[in-house]
Amino acid sequence: AGDGTRPFIQESTASPAAGVVLFRVKATDQRSVNDTIDPTGVQRVLVQYDETPSLTGTAHRWRAIELQQDSSGDWVGGITTPNTDGRYFVQAFDGAGNQAISQFKGNFYRANGVSPKAVAVVTEGNQSVTGWYQSGVKVGLYIAGVPATPADLYTYRFNGSATTTPYTEPFDVPEGVTSITFDPPAASNTVAPPPLVIEKDTVAPTTDLQPKIDVVAAGEALKPTTCTADDADPGAGVTDCTILDPTVVDVGGNTYSLTNVNATDGADNTSATESQTAVIVSGTRLGPDSFDGANDITIVVGGPLAPQAKVFVNDVEATYDEGTPVNIKSVTIDSPGSRAVRVEVPNPDGGDPITIGFGVVVSDTIPPTVTVPSTITVEATGPTGSIVNYTATGADDSDGPLTPVCAPASGSTFALGTTSVTCTVTDAATNATSASFDVIVVDSTAPSLVTPTDISAEATGPAGAEVTFTSTASDIADSTVVSICTPASGSTFGLGSTVVECSATDASGNTSTGSFTVTVVDTTPPVLTPAPVVPTNEGNTIGGATVPYDAPIAVDAVAGEVAVECLPASGSLFPLGTTTVRCDTTDGVNAAATSFEITVRDTTAPTITVPSNMQVTATTKYGATVTYTTSAFDVVKGVVTTTCTPASGSSFVFGATTVTCSATDGVNTATKSFKVTVVVGYRYYGFKSPVNMGLYDTYGLNYWVNTVAAGRNVPFKWEVYKNSSDEELKDVTKVEMRFVSYKAFRVMFPQMTARLALPDRNVCADTTRLLKPIATTSTSTGKTTAIKLVGDAFNIGVQMPAKPALAADNCFVAWTRVIGEVDPGIVALFQIT
Repeated sequence: AGDGTRPFIQESTASPAAGVVLFRVKATDQRSVNDTIDPTGVQRVLVQYDETPSLTGTAHRWRAIELQQDSSGDWVGGITTPNTDGRYFVQAFDGAGNQAISQFKGNFYRANGVSPKAVAVVTEGNQSVTGWYQSGVKVGLYIAGVPATPADLYTYRFNGSATTTPYTEPFDVPEGVTSITFDPPAASNTVAPPPLVIEKDTVAPTTDLQPKIDVVAAGEALKPTTCTADDADPGAGVTDCTILDPTVVDVGGNTYSLTNVNATDGADNTSATESQTAVIVSGTRLGPDSFDGANDITIVVGGPLAPQAKVFVNDVEATYDEGTPVNIKSVTIDSPGSRAVRVEVPNPDGGDPITIGFGVVVSDTIPPTVTVPSTITVEATGPTGSIVNYTATGADDSDGPLTPVCAPASGSTFALGTTSVTCTVTDAATNATSASFDVIVVDSTAPSLVTPTDISAEATGPAGAEVTFTSTASDIADSTVVSICTPASGSTFGLGSTVVECSATDASGNTSTGSFTVTVVDTTPPVLTPAPVVPTNEGNTIGGATVPYDAPIAVDAVAGEVAVECLPASGSLFPLGTTTVRCDTTDGVNAAATSFEITVRDTTAPTITVPSNMQVTATTKYGATVTYTTSAFDVVKGVVTTTCTPASGSSFVFGATTVTCSATDGVNTATKSFKVTVVVGYRYYGFKSPVNMGLYDTYGLNYWVNTVAAGRNVPFKWEVYKNSSDEELKDVTKVEMRFVSYKAFRVMFPQMTARLALPDRNVCADTTRLLKPIATTSTSTGKTTAIKLVGDAFNIGVQMPAKPALAADNCFVAWTRVIGEVDPGIVALFQIT
C-alpha cells in the first residue's frame, strides 16, 4: 500500500549554550517488505521543546523548532531561550506523511547532548505559532554550541545572493529578506549550516464592517451588520472577522447594541477594531433621510468612535452638549426651522471619515413664559395712596426675551386697598401667555414717640424722691397725638429702679410705645467711729496669740446704726508679726471701711527635755553606741526639733561625755546638757598568790615581772564582780584565761595599742623598763588546765613553756577576762628561767 514505513530517528542531540539550545538529528527512511514503493525520504524534522519542564504538573510551555538539513545530511537548528535546561522530543516525517517520534531516550530528555558544529539561530523576534514573525528579527551563528566570532571566518548571504558579508556578531535581518545562507571558510571541510528561512509578516489584516454608520429615529432598530476580512499579499493568511463584545448605548430609555470586530493573521498581527456607530434622532421619521421634532431635536452619536465624532448643522460644526456619558456625543437643536445634518466619525483604516447625512425640521409649539412679581404691599405716602414701580419679563425658547404688556402700568399711583395687575406676552408664532399679581397699599405707620433717657435721682428720704419728666408724640397723618406715661411725671419714686411706660395712638389705630427707667439711689456711705489702738501682745498659744479688741461703730444717715464686720474677728488667733484688721460696713448700697494693726511677738525660748545622766556598759573595744530621746516644746511653735551633740546613736568612748542639746523656735534658742558615762561591765581581783602583781604602769601592764622555771605548773586565782550589781560571777563558762607571748598579746588586743599607746617593746628583758622590739623566733605559750571554781575564786593551772633562745623573746603575758569583754581584766608579766 505505497510507503507505509515510518522514518527512523537514529540519533538526536541537544546542547545548551548561552541563551540558546542547538539541536542535531540523524534520521533515515528505509524500505519495508510491506512497501509497494520506495520510501519517499525524510522530508521534515521538528523538535518540540518544553521551556517549563514538569514531570508531575501540567504547567508546560512548548515551542516547535523546524530543523534544516545541512550539507552532511544531518538536520540542525536551534532556539533562543533563557531556559536552556528544558526537555524535548523529536518528530520526523517522510514524504508519505509517516511520522516517527524519538523514543530511544524516552518521550522527554534534557538538552545535554553533543552540539552541532554550525547552526544559525533567530536570537530576537516575536514568532507566532504558525512560524511567521511579526516584528524585527535578529540572527546569530553558533559553532559547537559557542557564539561564532570574526575569527571563525564565516560569511553570510541574503536570499541566495552572491554578495557575501563577513560574520562578526548577531545582526538584524533587513525587511524583504526571507532566507540567509552561512558559508564556512574557503577550502574548509566544515559542514555548512542549512539556509535559515524566515517568514516575516508585519502588516495587519483589514476588516470591512457594513453598515459602519446608521441613523434611526429614537426607538427604531439599527440595520443588521456584516463583516469581511482580508490580509495583504504576501501575508500569513487571515481568519474570519472576530465578533468582539458589543458596545451598549442607552439613549432616552432605548438600548442599542453596537457591533465591534477585528481580524488576526497567521503572524499574530491584529487589525484595528472596527466599530459600528449609531446616530439616534429624538424626533419622528418623515422619510428615509428626514426627521421632525416639536420645539427641539437631539442628535445622539453613540459607539466607541463617538468621542471623536463631529456633527455639522448646515455645514457648521455644532456645539456639543456637556455631561454626556462615555461612548455618547449629543447635539441639541432647539430653534424652529429646517436644517441639513452631517455626522462624521474617523475611519479605523486611516482613510476618509465615515459620514452620513439627513435632514431635520423643528416646529415651535411652546408658548412664551411671563414672570411677574408676587403680591406687592407698599405703605401709603399720602391720602391718595402711593406710586408703585414693578418689573415683569417675558421669554420664548425661540424668540428669546419678550416685553410683556401690563395694566395698570408700572409707575402708576395705586389707591389704598388692593389692585390687580395683568401682564401678557406673545411670541412670533402667536403663542401667548398671561399672568397677574396684586398691589396692596396700606397705612401701618405708627406715631413717632419721644421719651426721656433714663433718669437717676438721689433719695431725699426713706420713701425715695419726687421726679418730673417730659414725653411727646407726632404722626404723619394726624395733627395732634397725645403721649400718656405711667407713673406720671411728678410722682414719688421709691429707692431702686422703676420703668415708666409711655404710649401714643393715631386715628388709624396705630400705636407706638416706649419706656425709660427712673432710678432712685442712695450714694452716701455710713460713718465709722475711730479704730481702736491695740498694744503689742506676747505669743500665748501655738501659732501666735488670741487677741480681743473693741470694734468700731457705724451709723448711716438713712439706715441708722448698721453692723460692722471686722476680719480677723476679735479673739482670733493672730500670728507672730503685725496683722492688719479691716472693718467693713454697708447700708445695703454704700460701703465704708477702716483698719488698724495688731502686733504679736515671741520672746520666750522653747523648753527642752533631756534624759538624766546615763551610765552604759561598753559594747565594743572602743566604747558603746548610745541612743537617747530628747524633745522640745515652744508655746508658739509647739513641738520643735532638738539638735544634740554627740547625736543619739553615736559611739561614745570610755569615761564621761557631755551631750549638749539645743532647740529654736526661729527667734529664741534654748540649750540643755546631760552626761553619758561608758564603763566596763566587770571588775577583777587577782591574780592571787603565788603570782605577784605589783603596781601597773602607764600602759596598763604590771611593773612586777614574775620569774618562773620552765615546765613548772603555776596556779592562777582570781575573782570577778559585776559593776552594775556587785554580784560575784561564779560561772566558769563565762570566763577565759590565756598565757601567750608579749607579741601575741599585742596582736590579740590592738585597741590597747591604739588607745593607750602600748609600745612595741619588751618590758621583761630590760630592768630599766624600756622595752625592746619583740623577736619573731618564739611563739610558744603555756599549757592550761580547765578553769575551776574553788571557794569563791576561779582557779586554773598553767604549765610554763620552754625558755626562748633569745633574751629579747623572754616575755610572756597571762591574762583573763569575762568572755565578750573587749579588754583583758587582769594582766601579769612572766620570764622563764
